[in-house]
Amino acid sequence: MTELKALVYVSSATELLSDQALDELLQGARSTNERIGVTGVLLHCEGNFMQYVEGPRSPSTDCMNESGPTTDTTAS
Repeated sequence: MTELKALVYVSSATELLSDQALDELLQGARSTNERIGVTGVLLHCEGNFMQYVEGPRSPSTDCMNESGPTTDTTAS
């Protein structure tokens, strides 16, 4: 059985993002998640983000706790 690891990360943008910037952020998250073998959800509401990611335990997912989210949300 594969051991899963999960991470929930909450942040607030330092400025409101345009629809184009939000789309680029989402595409970046999808690309990164696929590359490191995790799945998740990224929620956004009025400049606030909540990201949940999970996947098999590996060196890539072990570093999630140290590096924060898999996307750059320009968070404060």
